Amino acid sequence: MNANFLKQWIKEAQEDPSLQYIAPTTSSSTTTLEQANGEQNLFLDGKTAADLSDEIQSLLEYVGAPQYLSKLQYYQYIDSISALRHGRIIRCLPKVATSPRFTPQLQLPGMVADIKFMADGIHVIIRLFNHRHVQYRFDDYYFFQKLTADEMLILSALEDGDGEEEP
Repeated sequence: MNANFLKQWIKEAQEDPSLQYIAPTTSSSTTTLEQANGEQNLFLDGKTAADLSDEIQSLLEYVGAPQYLSKLQYYQYIDSISALRHGRIIRCLPKVATSPRFTPQLQLPGMVADIKFMADGIHVIIRLFNHRHVQYRFDDYYFFQKLTADEMLILSALEDGDGEEEP
């Protein structure tokens, strides 16, 4: 599949009035396309929605919490602090078992408010939807970041394009 064709297809989809309900509101319509092609979406390189889902499923099975797979359907697993974006919705799952009967509990969703580099590690400040702020240590939790509408559009375009052959 040609990269220019994909860019053109994404641009047409973003400008189509019948699809405007899935596009996030931004101050500039050109910034979304630039972000889609730029550094913001480097994790999409060569991955499909099935790959992201398989990655989350294998992690949840390893942790012993496969029941959360449906709640993390439109999320991606974040393994490096550089992939976290301010203002994006994330969910956390604790890594450390506090007791033998410990079942990890998926934390409430919230928005990334701040990232602090402290002496004991990297801390992520999350603003919950009830206007409370919670601080999680990055090394103690698995982080899952919600995909934006643009990222889901790119993933679906890549999946649709994999079945077609170039002339």
